[in-house]
Amino acid sequence: GNIMIDPKGTAEPGNIVFDKNSNMEILKDWAKQGQQHGAKVMVQINHPGKQVPKTIAKETVAPSAVPLGNGLNKLFSTPRALTTSEVEELVQKFITSAKVAKEAGFSGVQIHAAHGYLISQFLSPHDNRRTYKYGGSLENRMRFLKEIYLGMREELGKDFTIGIKINSTDFKEDGLTEEDSLETIVELANLGLDFVEISGGTYERPAMMGATSKSTNQVFFAEYSKTLKQKIEIPVVVTGGIRAINAKNTLLNENNTVFLGIARPPAIESNIPNKIKQRRRSNIKRQILLRVQRLNPFT
Repeated sequence: GNIMIDPKGTAEPGNIVFDKNSNMEILKDWAKQGQQHGAKVMVQINHPGKQVPKTIAKETVAPSAVPLGNGLNKLFSTPRALTTSEVEELVQKFITSAKVAKEAGFSGVQIHAAHGYLISQFLSPHDNRRTYKYGGSLENRMRFLKEIYLGMREELGKDFTIGIKINSTDFKEDGLTEEDSLETIVELANLGLDFVEISGGTYERPAMMGATSKSTNQVFFAEYSKTLKQKIEIPVVVTGGIRAINAKNTLLNENNTVFLGIARPPAIESNIPNKIKQRRRSNIKRQILLRVQRLNPFT
């Protein structure tokens, strides 16, 4: 989760970077250990853009020099707008990270295009005020993501798994809309994308943490996923708010998704996927879960 493409663009202390200087022996061992019991291990590849605290970096970059709102400008610097050549360099760095993941033996990669990070910023008309090539129309705003995906596909081959994590919406008036999100996903699916994981929100509007949900038992993004599944044939992953076996069954039975994402429970009880599969219940105490939530809720 949240592997960085550039040591000069990291989101938190201690972030791992996959680039030409990576220690391949360590990465190969990591991939091997993760797959030893038959699991698949994919690498989520990311660049944070402007969502880097001032304590990490004094200068940040973004499609346009638009600061974070909702009072976050006190913690995050106003970014510098990327030049066209810098955007093209970042495309290549995403591709390089994916090549490193494949060489190390990982099962696939996921392009992180959600949560207000750099690719998400390019997709958002609020964050992306550019007027040429990489900005303006949706076609131009999705160009950065498309070039990353197509470059990875060309380098890694048609049989290597490549997916994306993308916002259903940014949950703000002038951000990425559901309509634009759907169109972007359909475009990538037609180009051969293998799967899509649905999320939503940014640091300003953290919907991925349930900030827009009226019920603590509501699965996030389920309705959007149901709409999306009617438009594409590739697997759709739903993550967020899946807190009970009944919720899981409802998602699958109502054809909202064919793949479920759970994150925090396995951090406490690593065998929980097998228990769910065997219909065995597992109660995780809320106070322990809250402790895990403080680690990094955005990946």
